[in-house]
Amino acid sequence: MGGKKYLYRGHVVFVGSLYELPVETFRTYWMDNDGGFHCVNVKGLPPRKTRITAQKDLDRWANVRELKEAM
Repeated sequence: MGGKKYLYRGHVVFVGSLYELPVETFRTYWMDNDGGFHCVNVKGLPPRKTRITAQKDLDRWANVRELKEAM
């Protein structure tokens, strides 16, 4: 999990990769209390072909919502 992470609705959200045949995609995920990963399904955070683009989406989305950065 590289890049900035944010706190959203009591969970840490971050950019991660998911290998979706035939290409790898990058999305924003949140982690539940048991360590399971779930996609953040909102209009401003679509699947992307690069980590950089997905992180820019997340940073912009978090900035608009004034989310705190997770440590």
